[in-house]
Amino acid sequence: FDVPKAECKQRVAGRKDHPTIPQGSGARIVDSFAKKIQPPTIQEGFRAVHVVTNADECAQLLASRFGVTVAADAVGADPSLFKFPRTHHLLDMGGCVSRDDLVLDPEEVQQWMGRMLTVEEKVDGANLGISLTKEYEIRCQNRSHYVTAETASQFKPLAHWLQVHQGELCQILEPERHILFGEWCVAKHSIHYTSLPDYFIAFDIYDRQQGQFLSVARRDAVLAATSIAVAPTIAQQAFQKKEALTALLNTRS
Repeated sequence: FDVPKAECKQRVAGRKDHPTIPQGSGARIVDSFAKKIQPPTIQEGFRAVHVVTNADECAQLLASRFGVTVAADAVGADPSLFKFPRTHHLLDMGGCVSRDDLVLDPEEVQQWMGRMLTVEEKVDGANLGISLTKEYEIRCQNRSHYVTAETASQFKPLAHWLQVHQGELCQILEPERHILFGEWCVAKHSIHYTSLPDYFIAFDIYDRQQGQFLSVARRDAVLAATSIAVAPTIAQQAFQKKEALTALLNTRS
């Protein structure tokens, strides 16, 4: 398991009833462990080293590599959740791709060349999904678990944000059907933002009934009637070479 230190600190900060870690000392303990723990290597005699960041990825690894199926409730996940799928990096530019990230191979990259693409900014935040129950109660999920303003310090402003946008969410989301996905940008991850339009930046809407995401055009049409911020569009064009894509890295946010 390889979980970012910042994420560990966020988790322990939200555990005020932790049986062994006194409140307020979690960050110091995480720092101490981070200095001592060394990841395993092939040189130590292992046949292979697999890196996972959460229980879901562990379950996926067991299923794909060893044919072992783990029940959803056994890893602490809610089986009713639709987890936002992991996405591949188009290119490995160095410095931003970790050991466990997915990267397209050259043949797969070539399949995207010459096709009309919509390129949007990848906002650096915590993945947040917003949906409605049959009773029109708003629920929020972070990856495999539902979260509230009490879950972790970064979600404390969530209650106020939901109160402000409650009416809009009930208008655009059909209960038990649509999930609005976006980045929750309260906590700093890798990028220090100075001019965010809002804490929540939407980038996708998933339709459970259809089993697919809305198109960019449809997503924009749905969100146009709201004050909810959407990930900025950088380009809409066909790229003939990957160099044309890498040039977009110099685009100002």
